Amino acid sequence: MIRSGGENIYPAEIEDVLIRHPAIKDVAVIGGQDPKYLEAVCAVVVKAEGTELTETDVIAYCKVHLASYKKPKKVVFVDHIPRTPSGKIQKYLLREQFGTVLLEEGKADQSSGCARSEDEAPDGAGHQPVHARRVLHDGAHRSGRPARRHAAGD
Repeated sequence: MIRSGGENIYPAEIEDVLIRHPAIKDVAVIGGQDPKYLEAVCAVVVKAEGTELTETDVIAYCKVHLASYKKPKKVVFVDHIPRTPSGKIQKYLLREQFGTVLLEEGKADQSSGCARSEDEAPDGAGHQPVHARRVLHDGAHRSGRPARRHAAGD
Protein backbone atom coordinates (compact mmCIF):
# COMPACT_ATOMS: atom_id res chain seq x y z
CA MET A 1 0.00 0.00 0.00
CA ILE A 2 1.19 3.49 -0.83
CA ARG A 3 0.43 6.27 1.64
CA SER A 4 0.29 9.58 -0.16
CA GLY A 5 -0.92 12.76 1.52
CA GLY A 6 -3.15 10.88 3.95
CA GLU A 7 -4.68 8.65 1.26
CA ASN A 8 -4.17 4.90 0.98
CA ILE A 9 -3.46 3.83 -2.59
CA TYR A 10 -3.37 0.19 -3.63
CA PRO A 11 -0.81 -0.53 -6.39
CA ALA A 12 -2.79 -3.52 -7.72
CA GLU A 13 -5.68 -1.23 -8.66
CA ILE A 14 -3.40 1.00 -10.73
CA GLU A 15 -1.60 -1.98 -12.27
CA ASP A 16 -4.97 -3.47 -13.34
CA VAL A 17 -5.82 -0.24 -15.18
CA LEU A 18 -2.41 0.22 -16.79
CA ILE A 19 -2.07 -3.36 -18.05
CA ARG A 20 -5.21 -2.78 -20.16
CA HIS A 21 -3.41 -0.09 -22.17
CA PRO A 22 -2.59 -1.56 -25.60
CA ALA A 23 0.96 -0.11 -25.64
CA ILE A 24 1.92 -1.55 -22.22
CA LYS A 25 3.33 -5.08 -22.08
CA ASP A 26 4.06 -5.23 -18.33
CA VAL A 27 3.76 -2.86 -15.38
CA ALA A 28 4.55 -2.55 -11.70
CA VAL A 29 3.50 0.28 -9.39
CA ILE A 30 5.60 1.31 -6.41
CA GLY A 31 5.60 4.08 -3.85
CA GLY A 32 8.43 6.49 -4.45
CA GLN A 33 9.66 8.88 -1.78
CA ASP A 34 8.08 12.30 -2.13
CA PRO A 35 9.20 15.38 -0.16
CA LYS A 36 5.66 16.77 0.11
CA TYR A 37 3.34 13.77 0.37
CA LEU A 38 5.64 11.16 2.03
CA GLU A 39 5.10 8.75 -0.87
CA ALA A 40 3.89 9.18 -4.44
CA VAL A 41 2.79 6.72 -7.11
CA CYS A 42 5.53 5.67 -9.51
CA ALA A 43 4.74 3.33 -12.43
CA VAL A 44 7.46 1.11 -13.89
CA VAL A 45 6.38 0.24 -17.43
CA VAL A 46 7.56 -2.15 -20.15
CA LYS A 47 6.39 -0.94 -23.57
CA ALA A 48 4.86 -3.37 -26.06
CA GLU A 49 6.99 -4.11 -29.14
CA GLY A 50 6.83 -1.45 -31.81
CA THR A 51 4.76 1.06 -29.83
CA GLU A 52 5.39 4.65 -28.91
CA LEU A 53 4.45 5.68 -25.40
CA THR A 54 5.43 8.65 -23.26
CA GLU A 55 5.09 9.48 -19.60
CA THR A 56 2.40 12.03 -20.49
CA ASP A 57 0.39 9.36 -22.37
CA VAL A 58 0.43 7.01 -19.38
CA ILE A 59 -0.57 9.72 -16.90
CA ALA A 60 -3.37 10.94 -19.22
CA TYR A 61 -4.68 7.36 -19.54
CA CYS A 62 -4.73 7.03 -15.74
CA LYS A 63 -6.46 10.39 -15.38
CA VAL A 64 -9.37 9.04 -17.43
CA HIS A 65 -9.63 5.71 -15.59
CA LEU A 66 -8.60 6.54 -12.00
CA ALA A 67 -9.13 9.14 -9.33
CA SER A 68 -6.70 12.03 -9.70
CA TYR A 69 -4.75 11.24 -6.52
CA LYS A 70 -4.09 7.69 -7.79
CA LYS A 71 -2.45 8.63 -11.08
CA PRO A 72 1.33 8.20 -11.23
CA LYS A 73 3.50 11.23 -10.51
CA LYS A 74 6.35 9.55 -12.37
CA VAL A 75 6.53 6.88 -15.08
CA VAL A 76 9.77 4.99 -15.68
CA PHE A 77 10.30 2.86 -18.78
CA VAL A 78 12.39 -0.32 -18.50
CA ASP A 79 13.19 -3.35 -20.70
CA HIS A 80 11.91 -5.89 -18.17
CA ILE A 81 10.49 -6.07 -14.65
CA PRO A 82 12.38 -8.33 -12.21
CA ARG A 83 10.39 -11.38 -11.11
CA THR A 84 10.93 -14.41 -8.91
CA PRO A 85 10.99 -17.88 -10.52
CA SER A 86 7.30 -18.22 -9.60
CA GLY A 87 6.48 -14.97 -11.47
CA LYS A 88 5.99 -12.56 -8.57
CA ILE A 89 7.27 -9.02 -9.14
CA GLN A 90 10.29 -8.17 -6.99
CA LYS A 91 9.10 -4.73 -5.95
CA TYR A 92 11.86 -4.29 -3.40
CA LEU A 93 14.37 -4.22 -6.28
CA LEU A 94 12.28 -1.62 -8.09
CA ARG A 95 12.04 0.51 -4.91
CA GLU A 96 15.82 0.33 -4.50
CA GLN A 97 16.35 1.40 -8.10
CA PHE A 98 13.54 3.94 -8.61
CA GLY A 99 12.25 4.81 -5.12
CA THR A 100 14.18 8.08 -4.96
CA VAL A 101 13.44 9.29 -8.52
CA LEU A 102 10.84 11.75 -7.24
CA LEU A 103 13.19 13.08 -4.55
CA GLU A 104 15.92 13.66 -7.12
CA GLU A 105 13.50 15.52 -9.37
CA GLY A 106 12.32 17.61 -6.40
CA LYS A 107 15.92 18.61 -5.66
CA ALA A 108 16.42 19.56 -9.31
CA ASP A 109 13.26 21.70 -9.22
CA GLN A 110 14.42 23.43 -6.03
CA SER A 111 17.83 24.20 -7.48
CA SER A 112 16.24 25.67 -10.60
CA GLY A 113 13.91 27.82 -8.53
CA CYS A 114 10.75 26.04 -9.73
CA ALA A 115 9.69 24.49 -6.44
CA ARG A 116 6.71 25.79 -4.50
CA SER A 117 6.94 26.47 -0.81
CA GLU A 118 5.61 23.76 1.52
CA ASP A 119 2.34 25.54 2.22
CA GLU A 120 1.68 26.91 -1.27
CA ALA A 121 -0.91 25.04 -3.32
CA PRO A 122 -0.74 24.78 -7.12
CA ASP A 123 -3.55 27.33 -7.34
CA GLY A 124 -1.61 29.74 -5.11
CA ALA A 125 -4.35 29.71 -2.48
CA GLY A 126 -1.88 28.83 0.29
CA HIS A 127 -3.53 25.52 1.25
CA GLN A 128 -1.41 23.01 3.09
CA PRO A 129 -1.24 19.38 1.93
CA VAL A 130 -3.85 17.00 3.24
CA HIS A 131 -2.69 15.16 6.36
CA ALA A 132 -4.35 12.22 7.98
CA ARG A 133 -6.24 13.32 11.09
CA ARG A 134 -4.54 16.59 11.94
CA VAL A 135 -4.98 17.38 15.65
CA LEU A 136 -4.91 20.94 16.91
CA HIS A 137 -2.63 22.08 19.75
CA ASP A 138 -5.37 21.96 22.40
CA GLY A 139 -6.28 18.37 21.56
CA ALA A 140 -9.38 19.25 19.52
CA HIS A 141 -9.93 17.67 16.14
CA ARG A 142 -9.75 19.99 13.10
CA SER A 143 -13.54 19.67 12.70
CA GLY A 144 -13.92 21.64 15.94
CA ARG A 145 -15.12 18.67 17.98
CA PRO A 146 -13.56 18.55 21.43
CA ALA A 147 -11.10 15.77 22.09
CA ARG A 148 -12.47 12.70 23.82
CA ARG A 149 -12.00 12.74 27.54
CA HIS A 150 -12.06 9.39 29.31
CA ALA A 151 -13.27 9.08 32.84
CA ALA A 152 -10.73 7.92 35.40
CA GLY A 153 -10.65 4.16 35.64
CA ASP A 154 -11.33 3.48 31.93
